[in-house]
Amino acid sequence: LIQGGTARLEAEEGTVRLEPRLRSTPISAAIPTIPYSAIAAFLERPMVLTKDEVDNAPHIVAFRDDHVVAGSGHIAYIRGMGPDPHARYSVIHVSGRVRDPDNGHVLGYLGLYTATALITQPVTRPAVRAVLIDTARETTRGDKLVSTDIQTPLNLTPHAPATQVSGRIAWIVGDTGISDLAGEYDIVMLNRGAADGLEPGNVLEVDTAGPVVRDTYGGSGMLQRMGSIGDGFAPRVRLPDERAGTLIVFKTYPNTSFALIVGASNTIKVGDVVRNP
Repeated sequence: LIQGGTARLEAEEGTVRLEPRLRSTPISAAIPTIPYSAIAAFLERPMVLTKDEVDNAPHIVAFRDDHVVAGSGHIAYIRGMGPDPHARYSVIHVSGRVRDPDNGHVLGYLGLYTATALITQPVTRPAVRAVLIDTARETTRGDKLVSTDIQTPLNLTPHAPATQVSGRIAWIVGDTGISDLAGEYDIVMLNRGAADGLEPGNVLEVDTAGPVVRDTYGGSGMLQRMGSIGDGFAPRVRLPDERAGTLIVFKTYPNTSFALIVGASNTIKVGDVVRNP
């Protein structure tokens, strides 16, 4: 704040926040449509499952010839199939439970596509036979079978969201923890979805949250003379967020969505902020 020609920092709950200024630049040309075929190789067909879906979905109990993992053309045996099964299912590996970085609430369970299962016999036995096709990764015992009507559009037309969106990256698809980093052409899961105004094709910017540091160089200089002991008494200052990249949303759920990072100027991690460009 400026008071009497003197600049000072205002503290919020003991931490000074240095906020960046935003600049907007008009777009002089239309953003071209992105054919789905151009980015299909990067989209690992992730999905979000509820706890009930994870608990109640049919699952692979074994493979023929005692295989531990299976791929295209292998025979799998399924348990938990209902009386009227579909002809084909997506085989999903449940990667982990995803929590909202804002409040810790469970957003769902991340499911990664491994293969398509074709049912090859009627449901007359406890374990139903299926053949695996169109594999994207190894299929293991315990993987779930799901039928989904959610489809990614054949073409994505990049555009800004119709409403103001401010959220965070909740998970990096394909990685196993919050310490993992993402870069260009990685898939991330957001803690915002259709209920927040997101739709396929929406473009968002990614900002890395500024770190909190101790300012031992202000004031009378006493803290400097105290050396490392003074660090614990120095005021905390949160540095401004820094632009890290751009992403495009390609699949939405009510409260979550998946996006492809299409540009990265810095490493991107869980907890980073996403907002309108």
